[in-house]
Amino acid sequence: MQFPFITKLRYQVSLRDLGNNVWMPDDIRLTGDVTLKLPVVHLTVPIPGFPRRGTFEQVAALTDFRFAEGHPPKDLGEVRVTVDKHAARMDSAVWTAPLSAAERAAWAREYRRRERPSAVAHVRRAVEAARFIPTGPEVHVNRVDGAFLGLHHTARPPGAILEAKLGRASATDELEGSPQYRLGGQVRISEPHQLWLGGSYYDETTTRPTITARMPGDRTRGAGDDLNALLFGRDLQDYYRAHGYALTASVRVLPFTRLDLRYTDEAESSLSLAAYPLFGNRQFVRPNPPIADGPLRSVTAAVTYDSRPVVRRFDGDTRLAQLTSTRITLTSERAAAAPAWGRYAVQIERRQPTLGLGLTTLTLAGATTTGAVPPQREFGVNFGLFGWSLQRGHGALSDSNVYATRVALVKVHHDFGRLLFAKSGIPGIRGLPLTFAIDAGSFWTQPMTSHFYRLGFQVGNLTPFLNPFDLGLRFDWRFFNSERRFQFGVVVGP
Repeated sequence: MQFPFITKLRYQVSLRDLGNNVWMPDDIRLTGDVTLKLPVVHLTVPIPGFPRRGTFEQVAALTDFRFAEGHPPKDLGEVRVTVDKHAARMDSAVWTAPLSAAERAAWAREYRRRERPSAVAHVRRAVEAARFIPTGPEVHVNRVDGAFLGLHHTARPPGAILEAKLGRASATDELEGSPQYRLGGQVRISEPHQLWLGGSYYDETTTRPTITARMPGDRTRGAGDDLNALLFGRDLQDYYRAHGYALTASVRVLPFTRLDLRYTDEAESSLSLAAYPLFGNRQFVRPNPPIADGPLRSVTAAVTYDSRPVVRRFDGDTRLAQLTSTRITLTSERAAAAPAWGRYAVQIERRQPTLGLGLTTLTLAGATTTGAVPPQREFGVNFGLFGWSLQRGHGALSDSNVYATRVALVKVHHDFGRLLFAKSGIPGIRGLPLTFAIDAGSFWTQPMTSHFYRLGFQVGNLTPFLNPFDLGLRFDWRFFNSERRFQFGVVVGP
């Protein structure tokens, strides 16, 4: 494994004999060294307030194991960790056994955190928070809103999630005559079944969903690439305005399986291109496609099977990443008012190690519609996210989308990491720190009856001495119907 700035990573588990030849984890430690480096060989960076070198240690102590009680939890195979709902309110007085050194240190940190901060501490926290506002979810740029600046807060009391948002876009809100806002939340009704009920009331710019969206109509704040949108007008999303409310419900119906329901009642309207890039030619900024303006009411149901284990907290579940996993999502959305229409989709994603040479991810998806489905409910595939360029006019736009009433998609990605070079056995190659990945994919749409194919590979970590900046090369062979194109480029990433 490779982590920027981190070296000497060590994971240690100590076991304890509980009797009857039963050994269980007693002490788990994760330690490592942190070194900040300039993108120049062997130079450290002197950042004010940060040490040039440091270490970290995370310690977990496990006690009070219970065996064969005769009534195991129903979700024992799915839930890896359950956080007690009183954990955040516990005081050291509840402990009957002497505290370990790690526990005493944890309580000391918690006590200091709960002390009333001074005025200086308030100012320092405000300054620290302001540093991260430009990259936050409520400061973004896209080609319809222009620059959006807003406030967003999410509170997570035990058994509930409350959300509030208020902001204004420099271009859109002048035309709409009102700021953008969202107010809503969810409440957990049943902990054993993880039944959550919620709702929201909103008036905001909304992205048109793509085939890989978890739920049709899910909101995505920002374009996901604000800098490109601001400087060059490259925007991966399409947008419309939505004003109304939504009611939601979510419940665990089977192990590893959830059912999500959503009722939407909103007025939707088209948004025109209103913002232009600081650099580049404006004629290459693609327009924002119109939708069918007017009220829209729909009911959505999605069943999701996810084989990854769960960490259960009082404010919701978190899935743990693992090498082998399967995710299957079945989605259905139908109109709740005339005219009648429906949309149905299935998506399967499988991830697993292959022959000890890295990880393979297979994605399959298919979708279809019935009736007079409005344009904003057609299925979209983003060329930029899928790795294609669509030829239009005088240039190729890799941020273009295609929408259709029927879509089929298959994609395979295999990441060798450094294993291919490490296990090659070729002198001079085996010791190279390079990474290597290959991928292929295809999707088909109707009524355009268009076929898209892609083959490619990527060589990364060409500049390990520039840690954490990783430069790589990408090579693609792309086929759009009968047109074939070869492309290559430089990939920059952490």
